[in-house]
Amino acid sequence: MKLALEDYIIEKGYTKYSFSKESGVPWSTLCALLDGKSDVINISFGNAMKICKTLNIKMEYLFELCEQKKEEEHRQNFEIFKSNVCHDVKREGDLNFIENTIKSNIIRKYYEKKWFPESLYLLAMIDYLSRINNIELNTSFDDLRQLKLSKPIYPTSSYVSYIFNNDSSFVSDSVDNAIPEFLNFNIVEGDIRDVE
Repeated sequence: MKLALEDYIIEKGYTKYSFSKESGVPWSTLCALLDGKSDVINISFGNAMKICKTLNIKMEYLFELCEQKKEEEHRQNFEIFKSNVCHDVKREGDLNFIENTIKSNIIRKYYEKKWFPESLYLLAMIDYLSRINNIELNTSFDDLRQLKLSKPIYPTSSYVSYIFNNDSSFVSDSVDNAIPEFLNFNIVEGDIRDVE
C-alpha cells in the first residue's frame, strides 16, 4: 500500500525519481521512506526539510502524510481511536477539527476500507460539533447518515463497571447519557471533552 506521501508527491506531478532529483533527497532515502522501510523520524532533519520545501508544506503535514500509512496498516483498538479523536478535537478546536476531517476525506476512506465504527464515529463527531456550534451539516455524507452499526458499541468503562459490579444499570445509564449524534449510529458516547 502506498504511503500517503507518495500519493501527494504524484499529485504534485512528480515521479519518485524526479522528486528525488528536484528535492535533493537521496533516492535510497526517499524509497526507504515511501516503502515503509524507514520512518520520517529516522531520516535526517535536512532531508525532511527538503521534502517540505519541495512540496511547499509544513513539517506537521509531512508527519501527517507519513502517519496515514501507519493508520492504514495497523488498525487501532477502537477505544484508542476514540481517545485520539477526542484529543484531536481538544488540540485543534471544534471548527478546525470539522474542517480538517472533511478536507481529509478520512470518513469516506475508513468507510471504503470497511472500518465502519471509525467512519461513523468521525461522522458523529463532526455532526455533534456542527450542532453545538450552529454549523450546517455537510451534505456530502448524507448516504452514510442512513447507516447504523449492527450492534451497539459501549464505552469500555461501562463493560468494566458491569463486570466488577454485576450491575447492568451502568450500561443503560451510558445509553441514557449518550450524545444523540453518536447514538444514531449505535455508538454509545457520553463525553468527548473528558480527555487529559
